Amino acid sequence: MDNLPIILCVDDEAIILDSLKQTLYDKFQDEVVIETAQSAKEALEFINFLQGRDEQLTLIISDYLMPDMKGDALLKEVQAVSPNTVKILLTGQADTEAIIRTINEANLFRYIEKPWDSTDLLLSVRSALESYAQDEQIAIQEQIIALSKKNVSLELRLEQRTLEVKEKNDKIEAATRYAARIQRALLASEQRIKQSIKDIFVIYEPNYLISGCFYWFEHTPDDKRILIAGEVHLGDIPGAFVATKLIMLLNRIVRERKITTPLEILQQLRSDFATIWRQQQNFTDNIIVEVAVCCICPKMQMIQIVNTGLPVLLFKNKIVSDLDDYQKTIKNSSKASSKSDLAYYEVPMQEELRIYLYSKSCIEFYEKKKPKMADSFYTAFDQLQTIDFKKQKQSILHFFENLKNKKTHAEDIMFIGVEPKCMQEPTNEDIKALPI
Repeated sequence: MDNLPIILCVDDEAIILDSLKQTLYDKFQDEVVIETAQSAKEALEFINFLQGRDEQLTLIISDYLMPDMKGDALLKEVQAVSPNTVKILLTGQADTEAIIRTINEANLFRYIEKPWDSTDLLLSVRSALESYAQDEQIAIQEQIIALSKKNVSLELRLEQRTLEVKEKNDKIEAATRYAARIQRALLASEQRIKQSIKDIFVIYEPNYLISGCFYWFEHTPDDKRILIAGEVHLGDIPGAFVATKLIMLLNRIVRERKITTPLEILQQLRSDFATIWRQQQNFTDNIIVEVAVCCICPKMQMIQIVNTGLPVLLFKNKIVSDLDDYQKTIKNSSKASSKSDLAYYEVPMQEELRIYLYSKSCIEFYEKKKPKMADSFYTAFDQLQTIDFKKQKQSILHFFENLKNKKTHAEDIMFIGVEPKCMQEPTNEDIKALPI
């Protein structure tokens, strides 16, 4: 098929299938070939047809609820016959445990809630195509390396030792990729958060081998906007494993147990995590988890913040404000933490109020590598307040780009900014204006 990437859309409802195909065609047009199937059986037959012509399916986008065979079962079948195909699941039922099982058994790349948001869908498809192309390139490079090794005569002991080290590294890398996939699937997209908080931006650039930063969001039935950011420090163990467990615990605490008070959320998170982590064979006391819970309460016209060490900056009227001025005493309770690192604040909502949460590790890294530029971080923040909030994301990205090493950065970068003055729902025009 002209060597273009092939996308297969699967849905038993013809109207939805046509809409999905048109959405993809309007964006990608001549970049890809788009095919459709109205059943799992038809989809598998098409994949078999491609393989008969020595062609591979690049991406499959499948609905979840279909007769005869559900979408998750179809993707498991696709994984068996075409493991390199990238898989996206469309579902109206956001079951975290079921999604994780599909990630594990079908190598799910992303799940998207129905009805889908076109911007979020197109972003996911673009990422899927890039992921497939990158994996193909890696596979070719690995084949070249494998062929080169056959032509090189090495001393047997050295070769054995090299293979042992490579096997160990491959296992670590595979485990890290697995945790990163789960984490990526569970993180809320900026597009989804903007449906509840109009003026917010998220910068999330994890280091591939660390991925210790995470964020989480929920718009509760009592109209609270709960934004949580965290950072995990765990020595040589990839932080993505711990971050993923924390995200799953937050889902249970807020969505299932209906706990929506910031202080109770953080206390329960600490308690549940300590219980789970001590059950692990590789338990260590060296783990450090820094978390900030920011709860925007429009009904109370109040922002509640609970913090255990993650940096939080507050600006009022474009001037930095001391968060300690809003600190409240934590009343004793059966669940109250005796740790002195836990602080609670109540900030009244005002017109010129901006809040920023960011990972501490990236700033500490730059302080070691480029102290003068790191010192300018807070000065740059003051200057940032002269810029319209909607333009700040690009300015911050540019700042971090200047600090990065030319080849890679050694720490995660997570930066979240919110201007909570206006809590009305964003318009369709606001959402469509987001870049794809």
